[in-house]
Amino acid sequence: KVLLAYVAGVVLTITLMLAVAVAIVTVKGDVLSGPDVADLTENLAEMLTFDTNGVPVSFSDALGFADSEEDFASWLFDSLKQETAYRVLDASGNVVLTSEAGEAFWRTSGAARRLERGRFEFEREGVVMRAATAASEHNGRTWFLQCAVSARFLQFGYRAFALPFTAFGVAVFSLVLLVVFAICGYV
Repeated sequence: KVLLAYVAGVVLTITLMLAVAVAIVTVKGDVLSGPDVADLTENLAEMLTFDTNGVPVSFSDALGFADSEEDFASWLFDSLKQETAYRVLDASGNVVLTSEAGEAFWRTSGAARRLERGRFEFEREGVVMRAATAASEHNGRTWFLQCAVSARFLQFGYRAFALPFTAFGVAVFSLVLLVVFAICGYV
């Protein structure tokens, strides 16, 4: 009876973990994507490189893409121009650096002069965009990096990668747990 109770508990726990993971990933809200975009923006702000005048010109390769032909920011933002964009603004709101998507990406965002840290949303050509602003200090000047990623691209990533890998991880963990407990219970 004790072994059956344990097995029932494990099955119930696994079912609840999978249900919560599926619910979080499939909800169209800001639960995962908002913090993810904010973290990406903060990371990019830390990766900014500056010229001799102290103006942002590119990103460092802090994520280890040096072996590839392009760095992380170039690859992500140039390849996915319809889904992602970034720009760097000075304290006056003037754009000094932008991704391949250009300023046209941001024109209808309502964020043209938004120079405060934090997350925000806007709609671009009928697509909801999750965005965030991060500040970067350099030589006594403050620069504001804005980054935006479409909600549909984020959902694709969660459904195509996060959910299957989470399910696989839970399944492997569960099988190991059952095997180990079965051996211990038998002994």
